[in-house]
Amino acid sequence: MYAAMKNGECSLVADGYDRFRLMERNEDINSDCSLEWVGRAEDVSSGGPAVLVDAGVYCTSLVGHALEFYLKEMQMDGFIESAFNRHLNSVSSHSCPEEDDDANPDDAQRLTMADMGGIFLCHAVACVVAVFVSCLERCWSNRKNTQQSNEVDASEEETPLEERNAIITSRSIYHGQGSNKSL
Repeated sequence: MYAAMKNGECSLVADGYDRFRLMERNEDINSDCSLEWVGRAEDVSSGGPAVLVDAGVYCTSLVGHALEFYLKEMQMDGFIESAFNRHLNSVSSHSCPEEDDDANPDDAQRLTMADMGGIFLCHAVACVVAVFVSCLERCWSNRKNTQQSNEVDASEEETPLEERNAIITSRSIYHGQGSNKSL
């Protein structure tokens, strides 16, 4: 798989992390130190010794539980990781320089509410400005409508009563009421 990726036949390989660490130190596969782990583990499953679990007849479950207990202790003490690193060092043909610890996303600090205060403040100011602009727009449109209404009222006062009745009569005929009565 890794050889095919190095030859350009494919651009990525899906593999286990421990096998990746082994291939990362293989000079034939990763001579230019360009092999990089991208993403996260899709499925993390642990394994253990294959011990038949019985219902208490032969006490094999006791052996399985004892092995599990000691393997968990070795894992928590870091013995398994250090033993695997010793194995990698013994079988590796070269090693690549270590990356900066600052670039490791696992070591990044989480932001607190105090850190996020500036963003919340910006959003609050933007909301206040939006509400203020909306109120100004509403007042402006109400004022404009009031002025137009006043202009219409003023034009009606200048129009003689007979002309207004004639306009209303022609509108009622146009709308299909059929009578020439004025309102």
